[in-house]
Amino acid sequence: MFRSRCSAAANGFAQLACIAVSFDAAWAQGVEQRGAAEVSFVGSQASYSSTARLSTSGLSFTFSQYWPKAGLLEGSAEGFMNQGALRAGTDYLRLSDLRWGGERVALTWGDFSVDPYPLGLPFLNIAVPRIEANGFHLETVGKKHVYRVFVGRGSLLAGARIPLRYRSGQNVAGAEASWDLTNSLSISGRVVDFGRQDPNALRGITSGFGANSSLPAALSVTSDLLWKPRSEFKAFAEASYSAFQGAYETGPKPGGIAGLWWESSRWKWHTNYLRQPASYLPVAGYIVDARSGYFADVSFAVHPRLDIYGAASLQYLDTAQILGGLQYRQVSNTVGTTARLAWHTDLSAQYTDLAMRSTGNADQHGKFTTVSLAKALKRQTLRLSVRQLSITGQTGATRQNSLELGDDVRVGRFTLSGASRWERDALDFRGGVQGNFKQLTVYAQVEAGSDLASKTLFATTATRSNSFGLQYRIGRFWSVSADAWNSRVLVNLNEDTVALLAASGQLTPILANQQQWSAFLRVSRRLSWGGANYSRSDIAGIANRATPFVGALGGVIVVDHPGKGPAPAAGVAILLDDYRTASSDLFGRYRFEDVPTGVHRVSIDPRHLPVDFADGDYRIETANVELHRTARADFSIRAAAVMEGHVEAPKGVRLSEVVVRVEPGGRYTFVDDQGVFRMEGVPEGDYQVRVDTAGSGESIAPVAVQSIALRAEEPASFRFELTRAVKELPIRSLPVGSSN
Repeated sequence: MFRSRCSAAANGFAQLACIAVSFDAAWAQGVEQRGAAEVSFVGSQASYSSTARLSTSGLSFTFSQYWPKAGLLEGSAEGFMNQGALRAGTDYLRLSDLRWGGERVALTWGDFSVDPYPLGLPFLNIAVPRIEANGFHLETVGKKHVYRVFVGRGSLLAGARIPLRYRSGQNVAGAEASWDLTNSLSISGRVVDFGRQDPNALRGITSGFGANSSLPAALSVTSDLLWKPRSEFKAFAEASYSAFQGAYETGPKPGGIAGLWWESSRWKWHTNYLRQPASYLPVAGYIVDARSGYFADVSFAVHPRLDIYGAASLQYLDTAQILGGLQYRQVSNTVGTTARLAWHTDLSAQYTDLAMRSTGNADQHGKFTTVSLAKALKRQTLRLSVRQLSITGQTGATRQNSLELGDDVRVGRFTLSGASRWERDALDFRGGVQGNFKQLTVYAQVEAGSDLASKTLFATTATRSNSFGLQYRIGRFWSVSADAWNSRVLVNLNEDTVALLAASGQLTPILANQQQWSAFLRVSRRLSWGGANYSRSDIAGIANRATPFVGALGGVIVVDHPGKGPAPAAGVAILLDDYRTASSDLFGRYRFEDVPTGVHRVSIDPRHLPVDFADGDYRIETANVELHRTARADFSIRAAAVMEGHVEAPKGVRLSEVVVRVEPGGRYTFVDDQGVFRMEGVPEGDYQVRVDTAGSGESIAPVAVQSIALRAEEPASFRFELTRAVKELPIRSLPVGSSN
């Protein structure tokens, strides 16, 4: 009867409500049941050019219901209107904490996520996409093993502020298993079958996914080993065997990872070797490439007040088989130091040397040096930074020097910040204020200045941006969060050439005026039942406490700024077993109490990241919680930065079809009709930025790749100038003495 009623129900909210009511009727008599839910209205408006405007709004519903005899039932249903079309968010039902034959069983129907490394990957330099799909996921956990089976249709999560689900057109099915052979040795295996991708599934979607293409079917088999003889040391190894069913690769390809990890109070070092063919994990929507290379980093606490560190990597990327001719060889070396000087003064310095060679021997060589000082006073912190960037490429050498002075002041419940940056004859300023009250948090930021990177002989670029946001809790059940952002890019005539242009009678003081803005609103109502004002995390705690064998899980989250070293990351949400959440405090610490004994998955929750941190495929740690003991899992997160710039082109070139691509990472964005582009949420790091003019409708001369050491404290600005390719005319030979 239960099955017939719910199978006839419609998708989304009606189906979730039907299942919840059916479970409620089955266990209502004589059983203590507790639950919580949250209903939210979410809306977002954005404009990135005079012709491009994005509008998204809809409802989100999540709930948790616990029955001692059945387990913990959780669900989510989200529906949004996006540009006049109905789009789904994250929709799933999950029933966990089932007991069967000594196993703890969890069933998920709907959207689910699979970590490709069942034992966890201890190296941050290796990034692979998670397997996201809509279908069925089964997990069983025993004392010494974890088994997972899944099948579904691939999905991709995208959206500037509101995450939307897109079907990738690729079927996936697979299984994972891991075993703890001893207290220090674990092994695992993974088999994943990728179906052939529908070439029309992602057509027209420009949310940062890979190029529209049709990936062939593939089979990937891996086996991992993790050895942890002591808390400071880890050794990881993987052997893989994969193959495409098509012409991208000739026959099956082996691959592997081998690496060592050590972190003690004074020494920290990590080293690994990687070799992965293109068929290793061909997830639709992401750049598929063959990669190999070495990586090593080391840091040493010479003194309690002095740390030195260094890193070196050699990486090969080959996307020629998929994207038609892109090959990269990248060599990177970094050295740096952090020192805690007298009088509460901190010093940090870093030097990075990056060399990249791409297809056609297009060499790029960049050097980045930064030195920073920070002085802590009673209620404020003063900062001074000096930076130098030099880039050498086919078009010549460029150098940029900058000096920045900043200050943070804490006055009661408010924190005020400001900074000024000098770069030749340009001056940029940014300031902000944040207020924290009992139930209200507000902030505002402003930035203004001229952009020297976009300055030419005939034009100068000035920018101004403003942002405002608040979070307000109304009583016990309602909460409101909102923010707004506005940016203006104004291109004026260069004063040095005003007289020249005035003489020609063609004087227009404003060449371009580009405005961008966005607004976001979320209104939430919390519901609870079972005799108390419960939240969803409270319900998860009740379910965990029903298990008599529990321990705890905690750790520290740091944000690793290049050149500054690690710093505590506050307000970052940590996800335990896909349903429990905890946030890091001011010191970056988080903790879960009443965690059942056994192996658990813990990760950074990318759905609730503060705007200061970048999205990404953050690793998932596996922690073995023992009775009445605290397991530990630490994380490193990356700060978010902004790239923006301007593309100039001759008349007739369709700028709206020009694409700006960023490597590594496969990120890209389209240029608007004015030649302006902006990319937010990019992790700090070293990148190569290039312009793709294949869709411009013109034959364009090659444009040099630009290198950048991207940092969160200031947007990176670029200027690209397109020129038409010169056509070579045939030369006709004439006889000697001919007059023609």
